[in-house]
Amino acid sequence: MMDEPAVDAVRFSDALCSWRLVHGRRNLPWFTPDPYKRWLSEIMLQQTQVAVVVDYFERFLRVFPTVEALARASEEDVMRLWAGLGYYSRARNLHKAAQKVAAAGAFPKTSAGWQQLPGVGPSTAAALASFCNGEAAAVCDGNVKRVLARIFAVREPVNAAGTGRRLQELAQSRVSRTDPAGYNQAMMDLGAMLCTRTRPRCEACPVQDFCRAFHEGNPEAYPVKSAASAVRQALVHALLCVEKDRVWLVRRSTVQKGMGHWKGLWTLPEAASAAGAEVARIRHVMSHVVLTLVVHEASRAELPEEAFAVSKEELAQAPLPAPVAKLLKRFFEGPKAV
Repeated sequence: MMDEPAVDAVRFSDALCSWRLVHGRRNLPWFTPDPYKRWLSEIMLQQTQVAVVVDYFERFLRVFPTVEALARASEEDVMRLWAGLGYYSRARNLHKAAQKVAAAGAFPKTSAGWQQLPGVGPSTAAALASFCNGEAAAVCDGNVKRVLARIFAVREPVNAAGTGRRLQELAQSRVSRTDPAGYNQAMMDLGAMLCTRTRPRCEACPVQDFCRAFHEGNPEAYPVKSAASAVRQALVHALLCVEKDRVWLVRRSTVQKGMGHWKGLWTLPEAASAAGAEVARIRHVMSHVVLTLVVHEASRAELPEEAFAVSKEELAQAPLPAPVAKLLKRFFEGPKAV
């Protein structure tokens, strides 16, 4: 077990919150107590950087200004706006959660309540409960875990279940009871801005006095992680059928056996094998698999019954996975378009 140093939690949180007021991230469009905007942003920010999320967030709000509007939308409309952001199960859960909130007539009021929504785990629920409801619930996402692992010089792998529970306990013991929202934002800002994975800026850190790793002189030794398991490799054949300015696509459903990627999006038909000439090969890294998509020329006779034609003009608004959108843009407009 880790050896926890004596840390004055109040002094720690005060120093952190004071630093955030001067140096923290400011003026992001979701910095509001509005639960709809906060919830939307927190889901988008899972596994995705702030700079990428801003445009998607603002686009979503233009099309779906309220949770009721999002709930009424079709899944296809939601996936169309989400296309390119990745981790598409987030979009499906977002839509299901919107329908649940709209049916209830209000967003949850507690961390436990937030966790009842699809796609909302403990850390996201803590963020939302503190930002929207003032609950003293501690965020313990990847940035926060890295900060805590250095503060307490945690020598056990942070991706081990037992260590994760311990870090959550440490986070909860230090969250400000008077300003939990400010404290959580400060911890996330600290991890994103100063206590970064490589080259942490310890000289500017507002809580360096509390940091055991800083005093040891080896902050980059933390957090410790157990060896990652090998990433699965997948080879998939795709069929490209183009006639004039139309390409044939399919909508990925949840029932396509053995093909678990890009559900709900429009993409090229896939097959176990293909005899047509290879016209492209796409390597796409996802969280659980490295996908190699081998694209072959195909005739309409080779396509599945559910394939449908999409014009070149329609592709710009189609819910396409990013690598497929890039391939089709290059195919129709030439290499200078990519």
